[in-house]
Amino acid sequence: MNSVSTKSFERLLNDDLNLQTFHNTVPAGILVISFDDGRVVFSNRYFAESLGVGGDQLLGANWESFFYDKSERERLMVEFVEDDEVKDFELRLQSQNGDVVWGLASMSIISIEEEDLLLFAFTDVGGVRANASRMSHEELDQAEELDAGNPQEFGELHLELASVLPALKVVGGCCGTDHRHVEHVSRHLHHKDRKAA
Repeated sequence: MNSVSTKSFERLLNDDLNLQTFHNTVPAGILVISFDDGRVVFSNRYFAESLGVGGDQLLGANWESFFYDKSERERLMVEFVEDDEVKDFELRLQSQNGDVVWGLASMSIISIEEEDLLLFAFTDVGGVRANASRMSHEELDQAEELDAGNPQEFGELHLELASVLPALKVVGGCCGTDHRHVEHVSRHLHHKDRKAA
């Protein structure tokens, strides 16, 4: 089996307009990983940005080092072995400064220059959240009363969240959340389920 080098992958990327378009426009972190040793052969800028590193720092690195929780990687690989692919697997990676990066991962096998490689796609969902209050943390710290925000908007935000996280099972709120918020979340999510049926 050939060992696909970073140079050969870059050459392929430069020669293939479809691959270039995919590389430059799809806002998901992409890694191409060698099955033989788990080393990164290719990383796009979105993956590097998710971890807060330069793309060149990732090349040749072992992808196991990117996982915050090694058991999540093990579960990911079990699902991959069982199904030959993985879609929307929720996991955490670790950024260069030690922060946790929450996301959805998908994996499949791709063949390049007659070598099977692992294609790992990662979408950072850490910035996707529902919050009823529009007050800053500082304003909330100084507030004399809890800010309930807008329960209707809170429900709508959970609907958006569910569209990005298809495996979403638990929803909730913070200290200002009450029965009105829960009612709107339920109403929006159940309405979505009825429309899908």
